[in-house]
Amino acid sequence: MKQDPEHIFDPARPAPVLIRSLCALKHDEVPHAAAAITGLLGHAAPEVRAEALSALLVTGRIATHRHYAVRSLSRDADEGVRAKAAYGIAATTSEASRREDLALLVRVLRNAHESTEVQRAAYEGLLLMFHRPEFPDSLEEFDARRDVDWNWIGELELLYGG
Repeated sequence: MKQDPEHIFDPARPAPVLIRSLCALKHDEVPHAAAAITGLLGHAAPEVRAEALSALLVTGRIATHRHYAVRSLSRDADEGVRAKAAYGIAATTSEASRREDLALLVRVLRNAHESTEVQRAAYEGLLLMFHRPEFPDSLEEFDARRDVDWNWIGELELLYGG
């Protein structure tokens, strides 16, 4: 990153420019730009908020910023942001947070009022967290009743005290 992160991630810049800059970040560049990126988590454009979460947590894997994903998962009005938050939680899980992460993502799966996009992201996040290769068919509309291995979820809850 050659320019100053405060300039590159200035919230006044056009949303498409910010999104391109966020998507272009490499893992080792994220810590240097993290303070500026967190300033985008309140951006008016949901696509910018989603990519800022993704940059911090999925690309950068900065676990100290995971509280932003936890907050976004339950509070952001945009389903795309909530979906990125689910992936961010999964990407930054640790032995210390695994129990809480499991509970959060399963709660999303069980929420009949949540969008299918966010439910899919929560389930895929769980699959990633526990290194399971059986992802639902991406060509079909996700249906938690049909596509989730509820027996496996039950086993996880027993194992982790859910």
